[in-house]
Amino acid sequence: VKQYRSEVSPEMKRDEIKALKDSGKRVAMVGDGVNDAPALATADVGIAMASGTDLAQQASDITVLEGD
Repeated sequence: VKQYRSEVSPEMKRDEIKALKDSGKRVAMVGDGVNDAPALATADVGIAMASGTDLAQQASDITVLEGD
C-alpha cells in the first residue's frame, strides 16, 4: 500500500475515489459503515464486511461473510 487516507468524511472518500477513477486508475474500496456507502458505490469494486451495516452491504458489489 503506497497511499492511504484516514479520518475523512464520506464525501471526501467518494471524491478521492472519483478523482482516482478520473485519472484512469481502477479503484477498489473496502468498508463496513454508513459513512463508507458513497465510496463503495463509486468504486469500480466495492467490498463490504458482513459484520458492517446493511447500507454498506447494499452499496457494495461484494460482501465478505467471514471476518477471518
